Parts: sequence; structure tokens; C-alpha cells
Amino acid sequence: MDKCKKFHYHGDEVETLSYGAKTFPPTSKEQRADMEQREGASLLDILRIVYRRIRILKVVVVVLPIVTLLVTFIVSPQYRTAAKVLVVAKKENATMLLPPKESGHTSIVNLNVEEADVNSETELLQSRDLWKQTVEKLGIGYFRKQKENGKSFSEWLRDLLGLTSGDSAAAAIADKDAQLDAVVTSLISACKVVPQPKSKVIEIEFTYNNPKKAYKILATQLELYIPYHLQVHSVPGAQGFFLGQGEDYKQKYEEATRRVIDFKKKWGIAYPEKQKEELVRQIAQIEGALVQVSATVKQYGNMLASLQKNEIPTGQASGVIRKGEESTVVNVIAAQLLRAQQKNLEARENFVEKTQDYQATREMVDALTTRLRQALEGELQNLDITKAVLEKDLDRYQKALEQLEEKAEEAKILDIEATVAKDRYVQYATRGEDARVENMMEGKQLVSVRVVSQPFLPESPSFPRKGLLVVTAFILAFPLGLGMILVATFLDRSFDTPQEVEAVTGQKVLASLKRLPKS
Repeated sequence: MDKCKKFHYHGDEVETLSYGAKTFPPTSKEQRADMEQREGASLLDILRIVYRRIRILKVVVVVLPIVTLLVTFIVSPQYRTAAKVLVVAKKENATMLLPPKESGHTSIVNLNVEEADVNSETELLQSRDLWKQTVEKLGIGYFRKQKENGKSFSEWLRDLLGLTSGDSAAAAIADKDAQLDAVVTSLISACKVVPQPKSKVIEIEFTYNNPKKAYKILATQLELYIPYHLQVHSVPGAQGFFLGQGEDYKQKYEEATRRVIDFKKKWGIAYPEKQKEELVRQIAQIEGALVQVSATVKQYGNMLASLQKNEIPTGQASGVIRKGEESTVVNVIAAQLLRAQQKNLEARENFVEKTQDYQATREMVDALTTRLRQALEGELQNLDITKAVLEKDLDRYQKALEQLEEKAEEAKILDIEATVAKDRYVQYATRGEDARVENMMEGKQLVSVRVVSQPFLPESPSFPRKGLLVVTAFILAFPLGLGMILVATFLDRSFDTPQEVEAVTGQKVLASLKRLPKS
């Protein structure tokens, strides 16, 4: 034994004993692979290679299912609902609305559906305009995730790993149009529309992270799809013209009606004729009261003038307008004065002027005359105030009547304008409906669709299915671990058997010594 040389064998450093003085350096990996290909590897060799790195397979089999299970908790669950739409091509005309006849002209109904029709409806179901109408009907807030008091396990894991949800990113968008566009894009990507082979049925699948919302969104989209389909396939022309004009006159009619309501509310006009009759009646009452007040003032003035001439006032004070204390007092004082004057005349006939009885009757006459004069003056002052108030009320009611007549005429003009706008709107709406019926009667080819399968409320998430994914990961762990073992073996530059050492060095291996642990 002339020389001893060290080689790497089975991943450890070993010493090989060889005869002769000449040694050969290790060959390259390609040369080794070529030698293995020429010699061939037995099943036992492959099992030895796997067994030598069996710890890689054990780690992969344990770690991969655990990582898969954690990922299923992190990922938000997705719920799937589905619906089906049937596409039917039909040809309608007026004869289809008539009862069948035994002979004569018959209407041909074309029920053939071409592939282009099905593809067109598929594109319509994925149209951004249709999904935009769906989002606008439900409201942009319907697609935002509501905050809850506590956090779920998946949210806790996302926060721990620093992951953010799509809802948080959407909420960060300040612009409303950008939010709407982002929601529409996400809904289109979550919807899958697939025409069924060799049929007229289109299947729609929609996936969302909330089962109730998934059902509601797809149901709303299908509800809006039928009107949207009719709008797209409607024949342009007179119908569109009349519908557009009808909308314009509808706005004009609503504006005219609003102006009438605001005008009547501003000037307090409800029933002009009744309000006018009420004002006329009140004006007549005030004018009658002014006449009576003027007559009473004239009567009181005459009585006061008679008192100033030392004459006994005749007549009775009017108590129609003022039935208060003043008129009654004037009447009583006037009656008392008349009786006192009569007693004074009797005393003058029976007594001389200087006697006590005559003086007493004379003093009574003077006192009652003074009281009557004061009562008349006070009553005249009250009547003047009453007359001024009545004249003021009369002027106010007359101005209100003039204003009512003027504003009632303006309200009539506004009512006429609103009536004209309403008539125009009804005319154009009727013409638009006539044009629509006429289009149907022209025999033009239209495509009819029908929802034959409504969306359902999903009970369990379609993704992720934890059990299936974990079992799949466990099964895939075996070929993955074996592949990693083969890769590690392919990249390993050490020898697997003593025969490889002999083939490379050309020397006979007498023994191999494994490296012992340091202990």
C-alpha cells in the first residue's frame, strides 16, 4: 500500500487505501452521470439514496399540509352562486296577435338561434354598463365590508402577517367614480359567463366573499339584464325620437307644476273663488259697519249740539254697532235728563226760582246735562277710533282683494302652461308607445332571453375547502419530497458507493472509515 487518499463518500470525509503510486483526480459531474448511465443504477441504489435523505421527505410531508391549512385560514372564503339564461330568437308581427285561421296567410316564427346571438348575449352579461347599473342600484356602500366589534381568526392572521384586504384598499379611494370603476372591475372578474355547448343556454357563475351579497348581486344583475337587453336590441328611429321628446316635455311639465305650487304657496292662493267671496263678504260687513258708525256719530253730534243750545236732545242713541256700556249709559242719562227737566218745569209752576225745591231740580238738570255731554264726547271719541280701525281694515281687505284677483290671473296662466306641458308629454309618450308597437309589427328579427334558473343562496364556501386542500397537500408532499431528494442528489458532488470511487480513481478500495462524532 503506497499511498492513502481522502475522498468524500456518503456526505462524510473518508480515507481510502489504494495500491500503486499513481492516483486520479475526481471526474466532473457529467462524467459521473455518463458512467452511471453506462453501468445503470439498481432499485436498491435508488432506495439507498432516498433513505439517506429521508428527513427531507419527512419535513415536506409535515410542513406542506400545515402551511396549506394556515393559508386556508388567511384567505377569505368565497361563495359561489349560479343562474342560467335561455336565448330564443323570435319573429313577431301583428298576425301573431290574431287567433289562428284554418286557411290563408300564416305567420312564420323563427326559433333558430345562431352562435353569434349566444355570444352577443354573453358579452351583454359581462358588459360594464350593466354591472355599473347594478352597482348604482345597490349603492356603492353595499360593497364595503362592515366593521365588526371583534376580529376573526383570518383577520387576526392577516394583521399579524401585515396583509391588507381588498375592501381596505377600495375604501382608500377618495374619488367616487374611481370607487365605482374599481367595484365594477372586481365584479366582472368575479363573474364567469359560459355558453353551454350545443345549446341555447348560458350559465352564469358569480363568486363573492358573502353568501347573501353574492345572491343579491347576481339577482339584481339579472333583474336589470332584461330591460338592458331590450334597450340594446331596440330598433332606433321614431321610437327613440318620441321617447326623447317625451322625457323633455316631462321635465317641462314637472317644472311648470313646481312653479304653480311655489307661486300659490307664496301668495296664499288655494281656492281663489272662495277666497274672493270671503273677502267681498268681509268688505261688505265693514262698509255696513262704517255706515252705522257714521249715523251714530251724526246722531251723537246732533245731541251734543242740542245740549250746547240748552235744548233737550230728542231720540235714542243707536245700539246696533256698539252694544256696550257707552250707548246704554247715554240712553239712561238722556232719559234721566228728560225726567229731571219735567220735574224742573213742574217746580217752576209750583215754586218760585229761589225756593229750595226749584233749586234742587235745577241742579239735577245741570248735573245730568254735564254727564250727558261728557258721555257723548267720550262716545264720539270711541266712535272716531272705531271708524278709523274700520276704514283701515276696509283698505286692507280691498288691497287683498285686488292682489288676489291679480295673482289669481297669474296662477291661471301658470296652470295653463302646466296643462299644455302635460298634454304635450302625454302626446309624445303615446306616440312613443305607438312607435314601439309599430316596430314589433314590422316583423324585425329580435332576440328574446329568459332566466330559466334563478340564483340560489350558497350555504357553504366554494373556496377554500380546507379538508380537500389539506389532503391534496399531503398527497402532493410525497412526490414533492422525492423530487427534492433527487435534486439534492443531483447537486451532490460526493460518491454514493465504493465502486464509484474505484471507477473514478482506478484504485482498489480496501476499506472505508466513516467520520466519528467529536464526542
